[in-house]
Amino acid sequence: MLPVLDFHMNIETIFGDLRAHAQFEPGTFQDFDELSRDQLADPSLLKRAFYVSTFPLYTARGGEPVLAFARHTTEHPNNLVLVHIDDPVNSSYEQLINTGNFRPEPEEAQAVLEAADTLQVKLRDLRLSGDDNVYRFLKIRTEDGFVKDGNEYKTPSGVEQAVIQRVGYTKEFLAMLQRKHSLIPETQLYVLAPDYVAANAGKKFVGRVAWRDYFNADSSAIGCGVDFHGGLRGVRRIVTAGTAGKSEVPVGQEITPARCYEVLLADPVRAVQALDGKSVAGLSKIVADYLATREQ
Repeated sequence: MLPVLDFHMNIETIFGDLRAHAQFEPGTFQDFDELSRDQLADPSLLKRAFYVSTFPLYTARGGEPVLAFARHTTEHPNNLVLVHIDDPVNSSYEQLINTGNFRPEPEEAQAVLEAADTLQVKLRDLRLSGDDNVYRFLKIRTEDGFVKDGNEYKTPSGVEQAVIQRVGYTKEFLAMLQRKHSLIPETQLYVLAPDYVAANAGKKFVGRVAWRDYFNADSSAIGCGVDFHGGLRGVRRIVTAGTAGKSEVPVGQEITPARCYEVLLADPVRAVQALDGKSVAGLSKIVADYLATREQ
């Protein structure tokens, strides 16, 4: 069932790498189905690529490659990439940048795998296309939601239909794609290749990142890099000193110097990350001017 956002009317698009999700109120970073809903209402959003909050988690049980789609909500923050993206040592961001894979702690990953709203599927139950060593894809015809099997399109199996629905490809959404983009006869859902998962996950786990590409020839992927500069949608977080995590300042309130300092001091780590030479010089002058007035 599609989660209901109390803040729906305040949904905004911001652009950046995956770390930009911290600018949203917890639980409002959109998932596939929420993005589909908004793209149905505003087809101009089809022209952008978006990260989504789904956590693709891969493992292998008895040599059988498994893919799990985990939801990330306020009550159940199950996207372990987001949970550990700012860890001071060996963060999920660093792992994905350096190795392409995130290795969550087994106990944490197992809990996510077993969560009530996590969808698990055996990768070999999906009729995947392609011959790449790392990625394969499920081809979905926009006309009727049928999947490619060899040279034919066939009715999706129960497992395939569950995956198609989970990534927001409802009948209404696919019909809209065909209506708005008649040159897109099919869309592709990328996942890690079963043999790759069997070789790299084993009894452990591999975590990736989920996104939806702009609609052109290809239109959806699971497993992009965290440093890809794309769109993210959610409710922008307003942080004040001493009230981190709570939205107590109305959206649209005047941005004053005092408000800027409050935001910087509430998140000093990101404040440092955002610095450059010009900012350092400007802030240094402000501090020097302040100290000069104190000495008078």
